[in-house]
This record gives sequence, C-alpha cells and structure tokens, in this order.
Amino acid sequence: MTTATPTAPEDNDQATEPEAAPAVEPEPNHDAETLEKIIALNSDVTEARIVYDRADRARKSAKEELEECQAALNEFIVGLGERYPLFDGKEPAAAPDDAWREASVEALDLPRIIITKLEDVGIMTVGDISDWTAKRPLTDVSGIGEAKVGQIEAALTKFWRARGDAEVLAGVKEAEAAAKPKRGGRTTGATA
Repeated sequence: MTTATPTAPEDNDQATEPEAAPAVEPEPNHDAETLEKIIALNSDVTEARIVYDRADRARKSAKEELEECQAALNEFIVGLGERYPLFDGKEPAAAPDDAWREASVEALDLPRIIITKLEDVGIMTVGDISDWTAKRPLTDVSGIGEAKVGQIEAALTKFWRARGDAEVLAGVKEAEAAAKPKRGGRTTGATA
C-alpha cells in the first residue's frame, strides 16, 4: 500500500494551489421522462405538506375550541353549587353528610328539664340520641316517660324539617306511626 506524501514547497517559497476537483457531470441516463417524474412527485409532496399544515392548524383550532367549551361547562356546573361527580371528575363522597350528628340537643326545641335528663346520661347531640335509640328506648333514661319521648320526637321532626332532609323525615314519620298503638286494642306488659 502506497501513501502519498505531501510535497514540500519549492525553494522559491511559492505554494502550489491545490488542484480543483473535476466537475461531476450528470450521468447521461437521466432522460427527460425521469426528470419530469421527479418534478411531479416533488410537487405531490409539496401539496401534501400544504394539506397537512392546514389540517394541523385546524386541529389546533378545534382543540382550543374544545378546551373553551369544557371550561364553560365546568364553570357552569361549579356555579350551581352542587356536586356532579360524573362531570367534575371528582369521586362522589363515600359517606353521607353526618353533620347532623354534631347538632347539640340544646339546639332542639325542648324544655330545659328534658335536655338536663338527656345530658345526665351522656346524650349531648342528635347523633347521641340516634346511637342511644339504636340500642334501647329513650324511656330507659331516668325521668323520661312516654310524654317526654313524644316531645323529643316532635323536636327531632322539627329539626329534620328545618334541614330539609325528606328521607330522614319520612323515616321519622314511619317510626312514629309504628310506635302508636292501634285503636281498639290494649297493650299490656303481660304475655299470653
């Protein structure tokens, strides 16, 4: 293998100019028909690029319009002040509203003596009344008889009406109807 060694400039301190590369001539096999085909295909590419760019701009415009419409819908729903889990993307609350449980028995329209009797056994809230009555009747509280239970039930009915909780109110009415003895029959503590 031979390698070319650069030649040093002559003693006359003149550098020789590098030789220019020979011009590449197009091969003669590219005829007019081939060139026309290249020009036609290049034109097709240009037209396709124009169509693509228009479509891309239209897509961007449509996306902006979609986002504006979605924002308007979200703003409207939030303005209603209610939760719509399917539309606002949030999970529905797992537990019902239990704020009623914290309402003090003092907030019920009851005589002071009844409130004192309830508080003496640890019934301080509407939730405590609910928990107590789930296990035993209110008549088990010392000094609370049927008449006072009726006053408590009336106060709770008024409480539920003020809250507008129709489902609980219906349950209270059913419980009241079930607790009333049937006309014409006597109830005694004895069993047959």
